[in-house]
Amino acid sequence: MVHVFGMVLCKQAPPSAKGMVFITLEDEHGFVNLAIPPNVYDKHFESIESQGFLCAYGVLQQVGASHSILVKSIVEYAEAKPVSLRQKTASAPAHKNLPNPPSKISHSGGSHPRNQAHLKPLKKPRAYH
Repeated sequence: MVHVFGMVLCKQAPPSAKGMVFITLEDEHGFVNLAIPPNVYDKHFESIESQGFLCAYGVLQQVGASHSILVKSIVEYAEAKPVSLRQKTASAPAHKNLPNPPSKISHSGGSHPRNQAHLKPLKKPRAYH
């Protein structure tokens, strides 16, 4: 058995594949192709379709120079709920409760880098016609 984790790059479900779903994952080492049978896809449908990252385990298969993983199961995330950065929580208080709240940022003045005098505009590109 092989365990893999990565970012979902693409999903394919060709009509000629008899219900198989193919997913390409990417991690810091490269790409890996997953082949997901219909029964596994049906069981883990919500995770597969809603997550940007997947953790799967299955059997490594090789056909010629091509490698893929025949997925036996997808690791489900345990009721992960998104947390709003605007909510007050014990670990991350809202900025207005901090001793020195950040000042409001305004880009309508001379302080923006584009408005600084020492910056020169870019030269027009040269035409090579």
